[in-house]
Amino acid sequence: MHLAFNGWPLARGGEPEGALHLTDLLERLPALAPQHRYTLLLPSGGPSMSYPGVAVGLVPAGYGEWARLWFEQRRFPRQAASRKADLLYYPYPAAPTASPTPVAAWHGCGEARLLQRRPLGRLRATLGIAGLSGAAAEIFIGLGGSSDGAARRRTVPPMAPRAFDPAEQKEDYERRARYDLPSSYVLADGAGLEEIEFLLAGWTWVDSAMGDSISLVVLSRSWPTTSLVRSRAMALDLDLSVRAVERVKSEDLPAVYRGAEAFLFGGWGHGREAVCRALACGLAIVGIESPEAAILLGPAAYLVPALDARRLGAACLTVLVEPDVRERLRSRAREQGAPLRADGPLRALLGHLESIVERQAKPRL
Repeated sequence: MHLAFNGWPLARGGEPEGALHLTDLLERLPALAPQHRYTLLLPSGGPSMSYPGVAVGLVPAGYGEWARLWFEQRRFPRQAASRKADLLYYPYPAAPTASPTPVAAWHGCGEARLLQRRPLGRLRATLGIAGLSGAAAEIFIGLGGSSDGAARRRTVPPMAPRAFDPAEQKEDYERRARYDLPSSYVLADGAGLEEIEFLLAGWTWVDSAMGDSISLVVLSRSWPTTSLVRSRAMALDLDLSVRAVERVKSEDLPAVYRGAEAFLFGGWGHGREAVCRALACGLAIVGIESPEAAILLGPAAYLVPALDARRLGAACLTVLVEPDVRERLRSRAREQGAPLRADGPLRALLGHLESIVERQAKPRL
């Protein structure tokens, strides 16, 4: 199998989860399955990069949404076809509306979302989502069993990039310093706009008890999220203990996770992949009850009923002020998170990709 990767997130940014996922595949797949060929196609003009066992090619491309639209829809598929790739891999929820080569797209835990606000960005995202209807496979992290191998929608066991190891790395302090993070913080990542107000309402209970010594750091991927966090924090008089941190680079994200005292999530919607990262990183997790959260986290998290901001804040406060509770959650998270970084989920993903190519190669009767 010859697998070609869309390298836009590595060269241009804009998809930190996609960049994390793609880096993990490029670093691990050649050793896990050396019988296959791997090609990374990058838009030209970006930083140079190399991975053992991976051929790297440059595709002429500019910057901005129009260049990305053209890359996703035409240039990447055509360049991959010219290199005789058997399968194209998009590390985020998008696909070309027409491609000479089958396409697999990674969703992770989330559905595709139109986060862009400008017209050209919405057009690009809309075309990418429309192209998914013709993709050979859309791959999700599944929490309730495996999918039908013949179906277009495939699932793999919960997984997280290997970089989210609980062990502190020597460069972590320097990476966290790039974002002027407080010395002690609780992390929230992946929260949708509808979840942010709930998280902040819960945080009021923490702030009233220890707001001078702990902060809530909310990672933001877009200006609307940053604006909402800041405006609601000010309205709730939380502006001294709540920080919105924008555009953390994918290579810095593991260090930001490892530096947190705990991880806070307010729903099982958009932030599911972030919860997987927190579990893999061995963080003490506080969040909202749901069947999916119970399956993934079990005793490795302090879960409270949905829509109860007071209990969410009280649970977070308990984790922060009671070291025994925090360490017990961390210990269980390290144990349950280890399989997410292991080869099992990656082998399941590879098996799906191999089956797609095999099915495409079978002669039609």
